[in-house]
Amino acid sequence: MNQLKETLSQYWLTIQSNLFPWLKEELGFLPSKQKLLVTVLEVNRYEEHIPSHFRAEGRPLSDRIA
Repeated sequence: MNQLKETLSQYWLTIQSNLFPWLKEELGFLPSKQKLLVTVLEVNRYEEHIPSHFRAEGRPLSDRIA
């Protein structure tokens, strides 16, 4: 439980010190609801759950040795 608390604390420090100032510089004032959304998305790390490459299912590969 202590390690989880430390990890979340580190994420929060990163968000406060890096992400929010950058967003304020790029976008201007952020309302509290938008800050909450940014925090949730950053802590969730959704990009780790999205495949890095897309491959559509198609015809199965066949053995071409013959």
